[in-house]
Amino acid sequence: MRIDIEKTIARVGFPAEIWAWLDLIGDVIVATQEEAIERERTFVARTPYQHLLRRFINREISSLSAIYALLRMELVYQAAAHIRLFCENVITLRYILLDPGERSKAFLDYFAVDAYKIGKAYLDWESQTAKPQHVEAMSLQQAELEKRFREVRERYTYVDRKGKTREFTNWCNLTLKGAGSGNSDRKNSGNSVRSSKGDRR
Repeated sequence: MRIDIEKTIARVGFPAEIWAWLDLIGDVIVATQEEAIERERTFVARTPYQHLLRRFINREISSLSAIYALLRMELVYQAAAHIRLFCENVITLRYILLDPGERSKAFLDYFAVDAYKIGKAYLDWESQTAKPQHVEAMSLQQAELEKRFREVRERYTYVDRKGKTREFTNWCNLTLKGAGSGNSDRKNSGNSVRSSKGDRR
């Protein structure tokens, strides 16, 4: 089923004040996109933080465009979901900005942990029904993911008060509230992103 966007927007009965705000948001998004395109021509990302910043900016411009389109169609609940994701990403970026060198690397390296865990779960599932050659190919890929996982795994663990080693629940092991406040409200006592030398911040 396809949605006729033009007809959907035409049926929306927002007050004039709301339309004015939406038009303003649309103009801001267009101006932001034009500025981003212009800067993309000369900007060269040299550090992990700069690469991450460019990725965040491009993604959030797309998020704002999606929010704008959804609001124009009065799809409020869907827009609200995108707004929440947008705010979470802004909070994450702000947290990284407080220590861009270390936290950028921690954020990017955690991909190896996610990729390994997702790949392992998928392999366990597929091995029950998939063809042997398919499972073999997946196993080879998983072996490569495991190498990288083992390289970074220690950075995303901590020792609790009982002396047990536990894994982080996400790349920084903080709640969204904790990330928003900088480095407090940790999910577990004594844990945070480790530096490459093994210290704790």
